[in-house]
Amino acid sequence: GSQLLRDTFNFARFSGTDQAKAFRLSTLNPVRKYGLDESRTVLTEGKAASFITFTKGADGYCPADVYTEGQKVRG
Repeated sequence: GSQLLRDTFNFARFSGTDQAKAFRLSTLNPVRKYGLDESRTVLTEGKAASFITFTKGADGYCPADVYTEGQKVRG
């Protein structure tokens, strides 16, 4: 898995922040830092999205499905 993913889960776990907010912070802050378009970070009905779903196993969370521009590319 990715270090960012582990760090995000650790941040949520040790800070008491809910996972949704932790993921928002871990993805939105880099977007802002590099001056990218924030509108691409929001899931909106009717728009193609790029995202990853996760499953929780014995060893923690693992990527399950990967979607790019609304198309499933892995999983």
